[in-house]
Amino acid sequence: MTAPDSPDALIAIWQDRLAAITCNANELSDAETTKRIRIKARQGLYCGETKVQADAAVAQLCTLVEDYVLLAQVVDQAIRANQGGLFTSRDARHAKVSALLLGASIARAAGDVPIQHRTLLGAATAQDRLSPEQLLTRMQQAFVDARDTFDQIDQAEHTMAQVLASLQDDYARIQARAEHLRATVDRPPLIDLPLRQSDPLSAVAGIEALKRNLKTWADRLEQIEAVQQEAQADLLQTAALLDEVRQLVSQQETEAVQLRDVLGSAALLGLSSIEPSQYALLDQWQQTLAHHFATGQWRAVQVGAQKLNLALHEARTTAQQGLAELRLHAKDLADVSGSYEALKAKQHLLRVRNPTAAMDTGLVEEIQRKLQARPLDLAAVRDLLKIFQSQLNAH
Repeated sequence: MTAPDSPDALIAIWQDRLAAITCNANELSDAETTKRIRIKARQGLYCGETKVQADAAVAQLCTLVEDYVLLAQVVDQAIRANQGGLFTSRDARHAKVSALLLGASIARAAGDVPIQHRTLLGAATAQDRLSPEQLLTRMQQAFVDARDTFDQIDQAEHTMAQVLASLQDDYARIQARAEHLRATVDRPPLIDLPLRQSDPLSAVAGIEALKRNLKTWADRLEQIEAVQQEAQADLLQTAALLDEVRQLVSQQETEAVQLRDVLGSAALLGLSSIEPSQYALLDQWQQTLAHHFATGQWRAVQVGAQKLNLALHEARTTAQQGLAELRLHAKDLADVSGSYEALKAKQHLLRVRNPTAAMDTGLVEEIQRKLQARPLDLAAVRDLLKIFQSQLNAH
């Protein structure tokens, strides 16, 4: 049984490791994702953060190959040392293999030495002395970094276009909403698609920023839309009040014309009423608010509607009061006419009961003349009706 720290065992371990490295490194290098990204990087199709990361991943693959060669050379040296010669002792072979596979047996380039740090006889390039285990640790990290970078770029390339297309649809929808609301505030710039196709890693970060900006924009539009809806409700309320005032004024005018023909203009003086100029002013005010609404000045509509609303309520109260006063006159006229007709009916009954009863026909004729006169003198008719009532009561 071979001891775990024997030269054969150490060599076998590293041969297995080299085999695993060869398999994994080749699969990573031959992967379609790696090939595509390497070609695009070589052709200069990347820019920005993606170019930096792609170039670094490609460099890590190259370094991985170079380090593999260094590691394989040391393992080959260990195999040859383990074979030894006729005059090489077992202990010497063991020591040589251990030095190669366990000691700092690998000289690895560590980059250029700046001229200000060199001596006259100093080397232009620095070297690190590493053990195979230390070099393997670096190779492992390079492999993981390259693998993850290729994967990130690949995912960004595949998802970026789809996500950005969706965001462009959202942007267009919100923009249409903003144009409808005539709102230009908080409009974020849209990510340039051709640029982001060449820098998908930056696009991922940019897309997240755009998502946040779109949300901020949409939230702001919701606030503006709420103001618009409130302004629209205020405008509809004032329009309804204005129409109510218009109907009251029209009704008052219609009824006033009828009474004016009977009672004369003097009898209707002093009635509460909305002058045409006052109504025209209210109507113009409403039209101004409608114009403000149409041009997106919704705050101005809210403020103006509040004031117009008060004025319209006052106008409605005045119009209602004037109509009520007018209808009192109409009621007086109806009462007088009704009283006359009632007295005539009573007179007729008296004549039926007592045909010989004396009746003052002249008084009735006078009342009829007064009722037909224009303008009608209600007070005079009332006085005559009282006399008529007294005469009828006497019978």
